[in-house]
Amino acid sequence: MISRCVRLAVLMLLPSLSRAEAEDESHERRRPARPAKVTAASNQYVSECGSCHLAYPPEMLPARSWVALLGSLQAHFSENAEVDLATRKQVEAFLTANAGRDVAGPTPLRITLLPWWRREHDDIAPGVFKQTNVLTPANCAACHPAAALGDFGEHAVRIPEVVVPARPKPPQ
Repeated sequence: MISRCVRLAVLMLLPSLSRAEAEDESHERRRPARPAKVTAASNQYVSECGSCHLAYPPEMLPARSWVALLGSLQAHFSENAEVDLATRKQVEAFLTANAGRDVAGPTPLRITLLPWWRREHDDIAPGVFKQTNVLTPANCAACHPAAALGDFGEHAVRIPEVVVPARPKPPQ
């Protein structure tokens, strides 16, 4: 279990994902980074959500996405992740207060389906996400070693090689 000090350190270093919020296709203009404020709610978020997966930085999704995700925790990506009402409200308040900008269209429930995410990852071979050490595009830490600290910068990215299984030798 992550100690309270480590959780606080992680949240203090949790930057806004200005890269995640590109204002145009050229990736040139970006919103300045703003770290999420460390509060009892942010600690609760890391404790509850981070116990199963990366506690994604709140700015990765718009507020309405966080509301929808927290409103359906009984069926959270095929898992029951329910928490008591007080905890849910506390976590929801933190996430919506620190959420990213809204996007057009239906409420996005997966970060990996957002246009900014697709643009940032369009050069990754599909086979990378099928590797046993990655498994899913939602496993940020597989390529971003400092993801838990909110560091998704390109300087630290380590994309695993796609391993092609060796062909068995034909009998001679």
